[in-house]
Amino acid sequence: MIQGSVLATLDIHPQAMIYYKEALKLNQQQQQLKEPYNVTFGLIERADILMGMGNYSQSLNIIQQVLKTHPTDEDALATAGVLELYLKKDTDALIIFDKLLATHQKLSDVLDNKGLALAHLGFKQQALKLFQRAIALNPNDVFALYNRGLVLHKMGNLTEAIISYNQALKLTPDNTDVLYNKRLALIGIALRTHSLSDLRAALECFNNVVMIDPTDKDALHNKTILTWVLAKYC
Repeated sequence: MIQGSVLATLDIHPQAMIYYKEALKLNQQQQQLKEPYNVTFGLIERADILMGMGNYSQSLNIIQQVLKTHPTDEDALATAGVLELYLKKDTDALIIFDKLLATHQKLSDVLDNKGLALAHLGFKQQALKLFQRAIALNPNDVFALYNRGLVLHKMGNLTEAIISYNQALKLTPDNTDVLYNKRLALIGIALRTHSLSDLRAALECFNNVVMIDPTDKDALHNKTILTWVLAKYC
């Protein structure tokens, strides 16, 4: 099992799966399982590997097997909720996250994921409150800071969205997702206010993304357009 975990950490998923299967077979052959959670842990690890490979339905099937015998297992429930999100079953995900939060109000990652499900369903204000609760529990929660920025962005609160993106970027300066959405917010403000300074700030974001990933076609395209606009009107 340990070898499978190490390989999974190294993103060597197919080999990791082989070792997990072998370990699970050995556990099942040993009839004296003094610790019934050994097999459960192995199944959850196997589900995590499948999730990392993008096999969400297979991963969820395994987690559902675990939940049949251990319906309150927090790791299994949390994984099931995330998988429902990946499979775009946001309502089912909400049910799972509510079950977890009923007994643990301070699980910031569950608050994050519930907020994401609510945002997907269009409940932006409720999602925003959950992201803010998660940030109150953990001010360095990049996921919550970023998603709070996204929700504010979608609500049209571009200035507040940029503040949230900036807080996330302080913690992860090379986060291309945050940089991408920050530049979109800056362009949105520039279009509203005809502000050249916001366009320059957006261009700087594009430059940062291109420095991190020179193959980002969207960033290169938008950088070219903004450079042309600034050259023409400055």
